[in-house]
Amino acid sequence: MNMNLEDLPPKIRKQAERKLADLRREKLSTDHLVGKDIKIASNSTEELTRAYQGEGTRRKYGNKPCEINGIRFDSKKEARRYEELIGLLRLGQITDLKLQHHFTLAEAFKNPDGTSIRKMEYIADFTYTDSEGMFVVEDVKSKATRKNPVYAIKKKLMAGEGYKITEI
Repeated sequence: MNMNLEDLPPKIRKQAERKLADLRREKLSTDHLVGKDIKIASNSTEELTRAYQGEGTRRKYGNKPCEINGIRFDSKKEARRYEELIGLLRLGQITDLKLQHHFTLAEAFKNPDGTSIRKMEYIADFTYTDSEGMFVVEDVKSKATRKNPVYAIKKKLMAGEGYKITEI
């Protein structure tokens, strides 16, 4: 089944068109990095799939995902920190190491007009208990991601709940 952009609802079509424009802009710079030719066939299903999945696009903060022991990390810096924490865990200096620990900052609710508002969560890269029995929340952040306004708000909400985020 072939699908054209015209077959999509207007809102979805605009999103797909923006993704396609991004793909076309970045095509020249990513082709040599990916090592394959990404051909963009006008309005094809394959093109829409690539646009939706973000194939060939640069990540927002330039981080490079990697995998260690079958665990996928968003950046090499986060993977290195994981290896350090595993070493501390083996030495007995920390306990209860958890990855991607979820904290609920606000529960889901409905507005008076009936629209649903999703719950707000903060997902820490790592949590553990240190040698002094203190619960530690760690997040691996670059200079750019520390300035993210959404992160800043969530960090303040976490502080209001009694958690201090240690930035690595």
